[in-house]
Amino acid sequence: MTTMSTATVREEPTQASIRARLLELTDGVLPSSEQAPASGVQEGALSAPGNGGVRPSRATLLPAERRRLPGGPVPSVAYLLPGLPPEGSGGSHSLVGEARGLRRLGAGARVCVPQASLATAIAVYGNEDELFTPYPGDSGIPGLADTSMFDGLLAAIGDAGVVVSTEYPSVDLLARLTRERPHVVCAYYVQDYEPLFAPPESSRADRALLSYRALPDLLLFAKTHWLCSLLGAVHGVSVAKVAPSLDRELFHAGGRSQPDGAVRVAAMIRPRTPRRRPAATLRALAAIAQELGEGVRIVTFGCDRDSFAEILAELPPSAVPGLTHLGLRSRMQVSALMRRSDIFIDASAYQAFGRTGLEAMACGAVPLLPALGGVQEYALHDCNAVVLDDGSPEEIAAAVVALAQDPERLARLSENGVRAARRFSIERAARSQLALFAEALARRSAPTADTTAGSFQAGDATGRTSLPIAGGGA
Repeated sequence: MTTMSTATVREEPTQASIRARLLELTDGVLPSSEQAPASGVQEGALSAPGNGGVRPSRATLLPAERRRLPGGPVPSVAYLLPGLPPEGSGGSHSLVGEARGLRRLGAGARVCVPQASLATAIAVYGNEDELFTPYPGDSGIPGLADTSMFDGLLAAIGDAGVVVSTEYPSVDLLARLTRERPHVVCAYYVQDYEPLFAPPESSRADRALLSYRALPDLLLFAKTHWLCSLLGAVHGVSVAKVAPSLDRELFHAGGRSQPDGAVRVAAMIRPRTPRRRPAATLRALAAIAQELGEGVRIVTFGCDRDSFAEILAELPPSAVPGLTHLGLRSRMQVSALMRRSDIFIDASAYQAFGRTGLEAMACGAVPLLPALGGVQEYALHDCNAVVLDDGSPEEIAAAVVALAQDPERLARLSENGVRAARRFSIERAARSQLALFAEALARRSAPTADTTAGSFQAGDATGRTSLPIAGGGA
């Protein structure tokens, strides 16, 4: 059972508190969430709040999804996943789908997990294709001090030419790996800004901060312009921009059920992650229920019933009448729920990407999303989503009530969202990563080769990276 103290509930972060912390890290200038123009590479921009000023980032956003796959051997890739919760996570959903996408493109790909996490990985994602390869250990950084355990990890990695860390605890492992196998390309798939996961100046936050510069030749890549800009601003590193993925076989609007008069609202309640703001979400739902009465049906999911009851106890008795809590849901069950919903609420303090929001959009549910972060990769306010400026319970409730009272607007946002989600796929994401890895391996095998006319030189006046940009796209 997951527990959460009253103090923790009351100390849920907000967009304002996360923004204040980011301002400290970036010397008062927040990273831009805007996408690069479709015509080419965009320098990461850092917008000064309040005056619209911009300055160039020290990172260059590299649209790997617009590269052609180079010739030569197809890379073999090993992703390091140091653990996962019982229901998986947005990050693990991404990399598992993308690893399988790489396989469909003919690349060797595997996901290396601690032996203790293998059963969970199989339960969430299946393993008929033997995607998951276990290594000795239970979580965190395996085998750094124990030679036999490290040898077990080397065996799990196998002959991979690219090894990808997916969370900061596994980045330290890459330093030892480079000594054992100097020919391997070491990469870091940055899926969130993990220093925000822990209190400032804690050992966990410090380790996460150091992870982005753990190796001089570490290949960093991310799926949102916001993350690329943030890492460039805080750490002075270049970050490749790859395409986000969406499993369109699961998340689509086919067979979507039609409303029967009441607006159908779904929300995720996940107490183990305070930045997802479970208490604030329930307070918003209480206000929605009070305002709309019989005109709304509310469903929540994302945690077991004991954890949900503890969060609900923070509210007055019967604060959310008629609410149905479904508990933990599989990905298939979540997709079915979204096809039965009109609105999905994400009350997070920020989202580095917001996978569930995109999945809801693909299924026809209009997502409410935080303005802070990277949701602009797919969400456009009042076109296919509602983007919340502060995400307070009052703002959330007002936005839902406004949608419920304007069925034509709700339908328009839903239809636009379904169309927008079609731009995303596992294949496109896998192709963007495969192109990136192939280029990195080519540079490793020919480090003195002349750069092409379309390449940017590392360390020039703009701080651009030396990764070449090929024409066309996948």
